[in-house]
Amino acid sequence: MFDGPVSDQLKEAKDYLKNEIYSSLDFQDSMIPRQFSADLFGYEETLDEIMKKIDAVSNEDIMKVLTMMTLTTTYTLSGGEDYEV
Repeated sequence: MFDGPVSDQLKEAKDYLKNEIYSSLDFQDSMIPRQFSADLFGYEETLDEIMKKIDAVSNEDIMKVLTMMTLTTTYTLSGGEDYEV
């Protein structure tokens, strides 16, 4: 979290996200809500524009987002035979 992803990890994440977006285009049940939301909110970006924005994300962008996040952890401790939260 403090160092951010290395360039290979960022490239893999971008490839995965783009693949998921392209794959979702094969399913009618994902296209209808997407188009409904686009019409409702006046969202007119093309698929090519979205892909260009994904490609433009840099490690610096990721680090900026990471500085805005708060990491919280919840621990559940138990011992013996009784489970207690």
